Amino acid sequence: MAFGREVADRRERELQTPELMALQCDILEALARGAPLKRLMDQLCRRAERLAPGAICTVLKLDDDRRLQTLAAPSLPASYSRAIDGVAIGPEVGSCGTAAYLGKPVVVTDIAADRLWRDFRGLALPLGLAACWSSPICGARNRVLGTFAFYYRETRGPLAAEMDVVATCKRLCALAIEQDEGRRLLRRLAFTDPLTELPNRAAFHRRAEAALARPRGGRRRSILSLDLDGFKQINDDLGHAKGDRLLKLVAERLVKCLGRASFLARMGGDEFAALLGRVKDQDEVDRLGAQVVAAFAEPFDIDGCPTVIGCSVGAAIAPNTGAELADVLKSAEFALHWAKSTGRNQYRLFTRAECESRREELMIEDDLRQAVARGEIEVHYQPIVDLDSLRVVGLEALARWRHPRRGMTPPDVFIPAAERSGLIVEIGAHVLRQACQTAARWPTPIYVAVNLSALQLRRPGFALRVAEILAETRLPASRLELELTETAFVGEDGAALRGLLDLKALGVAIAIDDFGTGYSALAYLRDFPVDRLKIDRSFVKDMLSNACDRKIVRAVIGLANDLGVMTTAEGIETPEQLEWLKSTGCVSGQGYLFGRPAPARDLLAPAPAVNSPAKRSRAVAF
Repeated sequence: MAFGREVADRRERELQTPELMALQCDILEALARGAPLKRLMDQLCRRAERLAPGAICTVLKLDDDRRLQTLAAPSLPASYSRAIDGVAIGPEVGSCGTAAYLGKPVVVTDIAADRLWRDFRGLALPLGLAACWSSPICGARNRVLGTFAFYYRETRGPLAAEMDVVATCKRLCALAIEQDEGRRLLRRLAFTDPLTELPNRAAFHRRAEAALARPRGGRRRSILSLDLDGFKQINDDLGHAKGDRLLKLVAERLVKCLGRASFLARMGGDEFAALLGRVKDQDEVDRLGAQVVAAFAEPFDIDGCPTVIGCSVGAAIAPNTGAELADVLKSAEFALHWAKSTGRNQYRLFTRAECESRREELMIEDDLRQAVARGEIEVHYQPIVDLDSLRVVGLEALARWRHPRRGMTPPDVFIPAAERSGLIVEIGAHVLRQACQTAARWPTPIYVAVNLSALQLRRPGFALRVAEILAETRLPASRLELELTETAFVGEDGAALRGLLDLKALGVAIAIDDFGTGYSALAYLRDFPVDRLKIDRSFVKDMLSNACDRKIVRAVIGLANDLGVMTTAEGIETPEQLEWLKSTGCVSGQGYLFGRPAPARDLLAPAPAVNSPAKRSRAVAF
């Protein structure tokens, strides 16, 4: 009998060989065409069942959590597949779970009696499944990818002919699963941000374009554009590793805040975007936008260090028909820019009226950005004179912008634009360097005064950068004075004081510009190393006719003298103003009476010292 069975098995295997080769060719061809994995595995199971009559075939895949997931089981009810999906592999987890765990075939000839099926026989026996032979599907380096199994309706083990079928099918399954994993990895790399694991810009564009193209009924699509406030500062202060950690925490909080109805993506850097689900109306968009801003009120815990960061949000609601993604995104980014320019950590919704009213501002900012990139910001100088001798003791460096179409653009137009856009940092650095280069050619002891923005002062290493510029230009630190407005000290968190102390350590003088127009907290004079107070022109202008202005100027001069701080009056235009300021004890002054701001080349013309300001020429006398 044994000899007869061996002959029958050999005959059956010979008959199967052409069919196995055909199966292999068909599956490989489908693989080359990129057929979906589940459809391919379904086809493979059906063909295997024809080659092994009486066998019921299944293909299970092992997921990243080492749990089984059904790829194909065409001859079993869906309820069976649902019952085993998500089951963790182990040493006694049926035939498939055990084969995947051990990495070797497991043959159970009697499900009703075998202990491996103790927890699962209640699923198999009602379906008439009596035996199961499961083999691990192994890929490169023998990594277990899943299982290929034959169930039988009678208690028995595999036949010799079935072993050839299983061996061929396992190899095909391994190729198919690994190819699918490769495609998924490439898709993940192409459409996923590796740091936060959120969808990236490409994925957002693909999803948003598809969403805008679909009919929306009574609901409308909306886009939120989000940007972190002050992330660069945190990244510089704490280091890139903790900056990356913060971005991950931000992503987690945004996902929790916006929920599954939104498609959130990291667009790059500290920028995110969210495609909202089908919102009912503007109120719902406003609620979600405000909700995002409020979510940043709680500090982020970065390795035990509480870190506070804000988020500005701009929103745009797409029209019901004909919406182009580029237009909706542009509108959301416009609203974001509006939110950042009006104080940051705010939410704004794009409106056509606001767009028209701010178009000119945006054009100025765009032109200014190009001007900075092309090095078109000029530096002019206005003389500062000693009021007693009328000799020039210093010059203030002032940024000037000669617009190619508008001509000379007033500082009160482009400086606010520079502050809103952050370009003030680049402009300030350019003016500082050029002013130091120019002043190094002036006779000693004339100093140069340069305006300093709060953003510059708070940048880590700013004092070191100033020291480098002084060394490169060979200008003594004692001949540089940096001017800050009072608003630079508002909300002081220690950064401003540290920056000023570092600058003072270099030997640089510090002046408070436009004193009296800001918050005028006397604590500044006590806590900060200030060398000079500059009295704002708004008080000087009417001080001879306005008793209140006159008292304020006299009080500031008296306070400065008592504290040993120098004073400079701005906006002096008449000899009468000059004489009154001299008599009140003001040390120095500047204004049109002594000279208008001019390029450095116009300051080099020789001019004699004069006793009367009225006789002074436009050229500065050193």
